[in-house]
Amino acid sequence: EDSGEFDLKAGESEEETFKFKIDSYLDDEDYEVEVEVYVDGNRTLRTSKTFDVDREKYEVIIKSTNFPSTIQCNYYPNLYVNIESRGEKDVDDVIIKVDSASLGITQQKTDIELDDYSGGDNSYRANFPLDLTGKTKGSHSFLIQVYRDNTRLEDSKTISFKLADCVAAKTQTTASQSQALISKQLNLIKSSVPPTLITGKTVANSDDFRQSGIYIGLLAVLVGLFFIAVVLGLVILIRR
Repeated sequence: EDSGEFDLKAGESEEETFKFKIDSYLDDEDYEVEVEVYVDGNRTLRTSKTFDVDREKYEVIIKSTNFPSTIQCNYYPNLYVNIESRGEKDVDDVIIKVDSASLGITQQKTDIELDDYSGGDNSYRANFPLDLTGKTKGSHSFLIQVYRDNTRLEDSKTISFKLADCVAAKTQTTASQSQALISKQLNLIKSSVPPTLITGKTVANSDDFRQSGIYIGLLAVLVGLFFIAVVLGLVILIRR
């Protein structure tokens, strides 16, 4: 890590702060950091500082979670919770608890065993399958808590999300149904029209055809299709 350049007059002092990210797998011992000071590009001072990594005897953390920020249409989501042991000792009887008061949901994973920070089995991934059908739409949250020895709280985290109506699916279903209905009506019209009209040949008496039941039926179907198209357009416009 380097500090920014700065001017320093005789008799003045300057303090620089450095932040380091310590690897979670470092052993519990002393470590040395070298410090060098440069003036006009030339090193004028070199020294070292020692720091100690002091681990807790037991420590279990929530390393990460995975859950959608918005739930829409798929009301059977999965909540994933990853925990990790960073203490010096193995941990027994670990519990992961998931709770939502607004949804009336409580689940937990019990009897989890973790190695110490350096062990090969010091992490655990829990999957909580959820059923959100029929739940109140709106903003909700889950409180995730991790215990050791069944009762000692080690870590907690709150995740928030939104439960929404399946508007897109409803609109798509309505449009598909309307399209299918229109196609059915067009096929009905095609099957009802006399062959002379389809082939483009002249009908002997057009006045008789206008007064026939077929003509009146076709006119009623066309009016109905126009009405359906208008309603469908309004529904899609409102949904957007």
